[in-house]
Amino acid sequence: MKRKLLVLTLFIFILFSFGCNLKNSAKISDVVVETQMPEIKPIPKKSHKWYYFTYDGFKQVSVPQKAPQVLLKPWTESIRISSGITIGTESFLTVNKLGLLYCEPQNENHAKLAINSEFFANLTVDNMMSLDGIPVFHVYKNPEFNSMETKSNHPFLVQFHPDSSVFMPLLFTEDLDYSSGIEVSDVIYNDSEWTITLKSADNSKKEFEYLSFSSYESLINTEPNKRKNVITTTEISEGEYRSKLLPKNFNQAPERVKSLMTRLPQNFEYFIEVAEPNLGIKSSYIKKSLSKSEEATLMEAQVLLNDTFSLAIFTDGTSFFEGSVQDKYVVNNGKTVAFRLPKLPMGFSYGTIAVEKNILYVAWEEKLFYEVGRTGFLTVDLEQVLY
Repeated sequence: MKRKLLVLTLFIFILFSFGCNLKNSAKISDVVVETQMPEIKPIPKKSHKWYYFTYDGFKQVSVPQKAPQVLLKPWTESIRISSGITIGTESFLTVNKLGLLYCEPQNENHAKLAINSEFFANLTVDNMMSLDGIPVFHVYKNPEFNSMETKSNHPFLVQFHPDSSVFMPLLFTEDLDYSSGIEVSDVIYNDSEWTITLKSADNSKKEFEYLSFSSYESLINTEPNKRKNVITTTEISEGEYRSKLLPKNFNQAPERVKSLMTRLPQNFEYFIEVAEPNLGIKSSYIKKSLSKSEEATLMEAQVLLNDTFSLAIFTDGTSFFEGSVQDKYVVNNGKTVAFRLPKLPMGFSYGTIAVEKNILYVAWEEKLFYEVGRTGFLTVDLEQVLY
């Protein structure tokens, strides 16, 4: 979520730089996709289940609005699904302040939450990536919203081993020759190169630094006390860092993504994040006309490219699917199938997605600007929806 806001802000900044006459900064549109495509049918009632997060796990609920009320908190301090990744046929979702949600390979209908207080309770869990087939995620402390004391030497990258449900530190700032008082507030991973933002804990003049680094040996397989020896670092400028955040034009999106969106009206504008399994990275694309002078309004979608299917889900639940779920035939002769997830109450929206065999997991949350209330996830049996 943090990166989405940064990306959209940077994109609008560039539009202004080129003289685009926008009335205000870009925002996620209140106009839902369903108003553009009323013919899309909702999924069967028996195909899905709702869950909400508690302070120590999750429970089933009939609909999100029936979940117990909670105090609004800044999104960095809320219990919510903050990122997801698919590695092979397994999917993982980080739950901020709690742990990591994943499916047992033998029972895809039951999600399991591996709770960890050391890395989750007092830190914010951000994006996730894959290293040598192992889920790795970024943690940091946001001092603007979190005044609780934390260990000064906490890692900024944590690895999770699903076979044993064990969390282990992967990298500390000391591994990059920076002191433990420096906070890594953002991490971008692109296959083999890392780009990070370093934020000083004090009030020094140079508050932010930007760094790229890579390793010539596997970080997962290298002993912890030797990892700094296999890392090479390069300082980069703020401009170089921003260029890595900016979304690409939709014309540059993979053909599978373009194919998914063919049923949308040509003038429909949106911002999408595309995740490819095993790559451990997400690419962002934006479809926006630079010639229009009205206020910029963008719908947002999550896209998952799997080995056997492509799936896009917008924040209002409008969904597009091509291909087949695991061990099933290709639906609709390979043409796009559209369906709509259950309509959420006003102020709620869908977010991160993951698929484990035939079960779709979709995060949902109640939002008010930068604060988050009730949160949880929806599970959908794609076999019941598509076959």
